[in-house]
Amino acid sequence: MPDCAACGAFIRPQVVFFGGSLDPLVKARAERVASSSRVLLVFGTSLEAYSALKLVRLASQAGAQVGIVNRGSTRADDLASLGRYGEADGAGGFMRHVMEEFRGEVALAAV
Repeated sequence: MPDCAACGAFIRPQVVFFGGSLDPLVKARAERVASSSRVLLVFGTSLEAYSALKLVRLASQAGAQVGIVNRGSTRADDLASLGRYGEADGAGGFMRHVMEEFRGEVALAAV
């Protein structure tokens, strides 16, 4: 990791490290978006972190279809209506499948 050129301090990337906490405002917004989504797509996580799993549960409880792309199984596989596991067609292949399934009805929300 690079150090800050001005002060020499460690530059922390905009990620949450294992054991860290989400910014409360980001967490609240993510929960609102998940609770009002028709479709939630999850890429590249086993959903071991409760904060991520909670978003999937909120979306599912609100009636959203959940799609999961990951190398292996996840804690929310039972909630997924679409899933791709392994590396056979990867995220790009999954997105083609999703776009065909929903015929352009998918709106992306950045959290």
